[in-house]
Amino acid sequence: MAGIKKFNWVRRPSTWEYAQAWNAQRKSMAQRFLDDGAVASSAFLSAQSSLSAGMATLAAQASLTAAQKQLEATKNQLSSIGNSLDVSA
Repeated sequence: MAGIKKFNWVRRPSTWEYAQAWNAQRKSMAQRFLDDGAVASSAFLSAQSSLSAGMATLAAQASLTAAQKQLEATKNQLSSIGNSLDVSA
């Protein structure tokens, strides 16, 4: 065997081309990282907003229920007082 011949069919990139490709790859990776962070941040913000709105709705419903119960108790109390009054005088 005299040696292995190389055909050189595929041109290898120069050092400058390799560095440019690597910089482009790093830039792409950094942009994907920022995009993923923005998506995660948006999801957390949406979840927090939904939680706050849900808790406000539940608090309003609880307050309304308590006010209705108090109104019903006052109404029953006034009704019992009205029934016990003697207005035949």
